[in-house]
Amino acid sequence: RGIRSARFVSGRRLARAPPFPWDDVMATGLGVLGFAPADFWKLTPKEFEAALRGRFGPEAGAVPLTHADLDMLMQRFPDLSGGDFL
Repeated sequence: RGIRSARFVSGRRLARAPPFPWDDVMATGLGVLGFAPADFWKLTPKEFEAALRGRFGPEAGAVPLTHADLDMLMQRFPDLSGGDFL
């Protein structure tokens, strides 16, 4: 069995990110864009995005960030204290 670990920041448990939507991505790549499975699995995310833009225009795949998404990102990646940067 795999070990599950919870992420904590300042003693607070972070919300678990939703699972990656593989079914939707595969349906789009294999069905809508028509990639052969071998070609689909060789694509980088950037290449997949470029294929979407080529098929549907420059705004394809661009989804506005929701307030809930921003909250989740701020919890997962909090600002460093004291203005320190990596």
